[in-house]
Parts: sequence; structure tokens; C-alpha cells
Amino acid sequence: LCVDDHLSERIRLTSLLDKLGYQVTGCADGNEALVLLESEAFDLVISDWRMPNRNGLELCRAVREDIRFGRPYFILLTALGAKADLIAAMDAGADDFVTKPYSAEEVRV
Repeated sequence: LCVDDHLSERIRLTSLLDKLGYQVTGCADGNEALVLLESEAFDLVISDWRMPNRNGLELCRAVREDIRFGRPYFILLTALGAKADLIAAMDAGADDFVTKPYSAEEVRV
């Protein structure tokens, strides 16, 4: 599940993941992502941090707090790069943290 409020970024990331062999569903914000997660199981969630309605950090917390969603691997994407941001992401339950701009190889690994 790819979550980003900017259509161009969402298309870029879903295209990259598709080329890597993933089946990808994209959505525009955390609220839309939760609706999708309620109806379908996802092994991986890659979410932008800064979004309207429900940001990536709030989405991550919601996913981790609700056992119905299982335990998908959760990656937060952000332009934020301070140590405090990394700590906030991990405290929210993120499995990984990737700073923008990211490379295809970085997302692959």
C-alpha cells in the first residue's frame, strides 16, 4: 500500500514498486489508507509523513494499535531527516524510515 497526497510522488513510487514485482495499491492520505486496510490485507505500507487528514505518523500508530491490520512492514517517507524525526517514527511503530529524495535502490532494499 503506497500512501502519498501528491499524485506525482504516488505514481513515481507505485511505478517503482511495480517494477520490483510488487502488487501496489495507492491512496492519497491516511484516512483512505485505513479504509483500504479494513477491507484488504497488505504486507507492506509505504507512507509519506506529511499529509492532510491523517499523516503518516498517525497512520502508523493506528495500524500498530489495531490487530485487524496484522503487522505489515511499515516504511515512513519524509523530507524530515533529524534524529528526533527518526526516533518519532520508530516510537510510532515504523519498521523503517526513508528520507526524500530517495533512490530506487534505497526503496528496493
